[in-house]
Amino acid sequence: MRIDKFISRALAISRKDARDIIKSKRVKIGSRVALKNDWEVNCEDVFLDDKKIEFKEFYYLMLNKPKGYISATYDEKQKCVLDLIKGYEKANLFMVGRLDIDTVGLLILTNDGPLAHKLTSPKKECFKKYYVEVDGEFSLDDIEKLKLGLDLYDGKGKAYHTKEAILEIISKDKAYISISEGKYHEIKKMCQKLNKEVTYLKRISMGNLVLDESLKEGEYRELTDLEVSMLKENC
Repeated sequence: MRIDKFISRALAISRKDARDIIKSKRVKIGSRVALKNDWEVNCEDVFLDDKKIEFKEFYYLMLNKPKGYISATYDEKQKCVLDLIKGYEKANLFMVGRLDIDTVGLLILTNDGPLAHKLTSPKKECFKKYYVEVDGEFSLDDIEKLKLGLDLYDGKGKAYHTKEAILEIISKDKAYISISEGKYHEIKKMCQKLNKEVTYLKRISMGNLVLDESLKEGEYRELTDLEVSMLKENC
């Protein structure tokens, strides 16, 4: 990677600012002062003012999404989840899957495209678990119906049959529902098919990654190396 690109990405600054820093002779590649913007960085350590620059190619953030934010990078009229994220403007983060504007809970943001595809691909069957409250009552029959699948329509009006979903009843109007796909309003439509209206919906896990409940709604943190490994290995 070119040294100016490395500095830009590592420090989350513009390429122009990175070149200005290099021009000031404050950057070293190993023991050599970087003199040109196009010098290549391979395995050498890079230093700014004799302090090693830690470079991260990929970022992985866990956000406890609040209500009122849409799962988009930009919108002229509505608040977007990326409006909550500060200090990662140069990381080109995007959402892994989406949550409805009134759905809260676990949302992963990253710039790792292959992992995002793996987590959202229906073929991978990475289960996402939700806590659900409804206006109505869950029954034991609902467990079997969700296991066998329901006939629904997606956001474009196309009919489809849902994949197996797992229903764990907590009380008459509270439950956990786990699904391996993420069709438009799928859990809400599944509950409607069972004659119930969702009043509260919160995603609590994706694969083996569980929402950090110490995060208040709107708060976020980077995933640990162990959590990233869990996502890669279990989805």
